[in-house]
Amino acid sequence: MSSNSGTFQRRKIALAVYLPTFLFATGEAAVIPVIPVIAKNLGADLASAGFVAAMLTVGIVMGDIPSGSFVSRVGERMAMLWTSAVALVGIALAIFAVNPVMLGAGMFLIGLATAAFALARHAFLTTYVPFEFRARSLSFLGGMFRGGAVAGPLASAGVIALLGDPKSAFLLTAVFTLATIFV
Repeated sequence: MSSNSGTFQRRKIALAVYLPTFLFATGEAAVIPVIPVIAKNLGADLASAGFVAAMLTVGIVMGDIPSGSFVSRVGERMAMLWTSAVALVGIALAIFAVNPVMLGAGMFLIGLATAAFALARHAFLTTYVPFEFRARSLSFLGGMFRGGAVAGPLASAGVIALLGDPKSAFLLTAVFTLATIFV
């Protein structure tokens, strides 16, 4: 064991890594179930609605490689902040979308932001966690992401039921993304 590994406590990185991960994942997951519904409400047919929904994943896949360069240039914490801001731009595009193309562009930006945020949080964790605790810390990080994937749709279902508009899920996503920035 290294000298600092005996004093490492997971709660030291909870506010820097775990809570932002949970918040960001909750916000992202809040909109996933309603993207096709919103696309259809904007005039998309079934195939186009599926394509618009896929733009989130396309953004993640296309953002994975350039994210490494971005994170190494600006650092992990700044990358998490900047990508949260990019996600807010994507959310704004989606909220004010007047057609499926605009909604798809918003989803693509959120996907790009998600790719860089994920890489930054993993890099941050592996930088600050001693090797002896890294596997458990990464596993806990995965749990935060999965917890957000469960909490997001549940929260958006409540907000949509309350406000009656599927686009209100994006307001919830914006709130969680802003909370990520502030944390």
